[in-house]
Amino acid sequence: MEYKLDNRIIPLEKGVYSGEILPGAASTINVKLSEWLALGDINGDKQSDAVVVLIHNAGGSGTFHYLVPVVKDSDNLCALDAVLLGDRISMVSLNIENQQINIVYLKHGSEEAMSTPPSREIQRHFRLQDHALTEVNDKSLNVAAILSGYSR
Repeated sequence: MEYKLDNRIIPLEKGVYSGEILPGAASTINVKLSEWLALGDINGDKQSDAVVVLIHNAGGSGTFHYLVPVVKDSDNLCALDAVLLGDRISMVSLNIENQQINIVYLKHGSEEAMSTPPSREIQRHFRLQDHALTEVNDKSLNVAAILSGYSR
C-alpha cells in the first residue's frame, strides 16, 4: 500500500520502506507500519475502514509518528493524508467510535529532555471531512504532575 507523508509517496512492502531521501544522497528515509491499528467506519458508508500509525525516521535522532486514515472505496483501500502526531511519542490507545478517531499518547513536555521517557498525556480526536482528518479537540494532561501530587 502507498502512503503520503510530507508530500512524498511512500510505498510500503510488508509494512516497511527504506529509500534515499534524495537521489544519490547518503541518508535514507525509513518508514514502518506500527502495531497500532483501529478498525471501524470513519466515512459514514457503513463499511469498515482503518486508521494506522506510521513511524518515520530520516536518519537523525527523531522518530516521527503519523496517524493515517485508510478508507475502503468500493473494493479498494485508499490511504489518505497523514497527520503528524509527534517525535518520540509513546502510544497509549487508538480506537474508532461513532466515526470518530480517538487517540491517546505520551509526548515530551517542553521541560523534558528527549532522552527521557515522555510523560505528558495527549488526547486527540479526529473526524474525516472532505477526505482529510480534522481535529475535533485537543486535551492535554501532565501525568507526571498529577502523579507527583499523590503520596502513599
